[in-house]
Amino acid sequence: MESQKFALVTGGSEGVGFAIAEMLVGKGFHVILVARNLEKLEAARESLGAENISLLSCDVTNAQSVERLLVDVLGITNHIEVLVNSAGTFKWDGSGVNLMELNALSKELVANTFAKTLSVGALVVNVSSQAALFAEDDVRREDEHEYVASMQRVDTFTEEFAAQHPEFRVYVTHPPLMKGKIANEQFRGRAGFEGIDFDSLPGPEIVAEELEQKFFVNN
Repeated sequence: MESQKFALVTGGSEGVGFAIAEMLVGKGFHVILVARNLEKLEAARESLGAENISLLSCDVTNAQSVERLLVDVLGITNHIEVLVNSAGTFKWDGSGVNLMELNALSKELVANTFAKTLSVGALVVNVSSQAALFAEDDVRREDEHEYVASMQRVDTFTEEFAAQHPEFRVYVTHPPLMKGKIANEQFRGRAGFEGIDFDSLPGPEIVAEELEQKFFVNN
């Protein structure tokens, strides 16, 4: 087991996290999937159909929960080659979700907590959004300012973490609007999204493909 490569993926039960996990499994990694809902994690493992997967439940917005996660991960391995911070959401209207806490501060908490377990040269990926790149006068910022702010914080933290940890490869990815139920419910008909063919949007695999091409081809 000493030669096994390990990856930790938060938000790994669905969406971008699941797509990245699937890519990493295909690259021979033992993937530790992390999410709050254990039933969804079980379903994700069944869908992946691989043996080299561990499941850990954690509320990544809670410091004590993340510390327990660290202990649980150390029971599996003491070296992580890839850390993917994918937990987050773009739900807002009346959802009661603190977007800054879930989308940004949780990534800071996980990255800082697990820095001590990362191998030299480890890849740390923070999942942001193209929304972080919206111009100041972009109409889409009006209803989504909290979401945009949370993703801009992800970008800022990624820069800070990279400066603090030159021993790691630190990267932030900016997924576009992707197809699915949430995109249809949250974006269809909103200002700035007129004329978009929601049935032709890319899926979360586009992010996994981006990472594969950038970091895992010929490696």
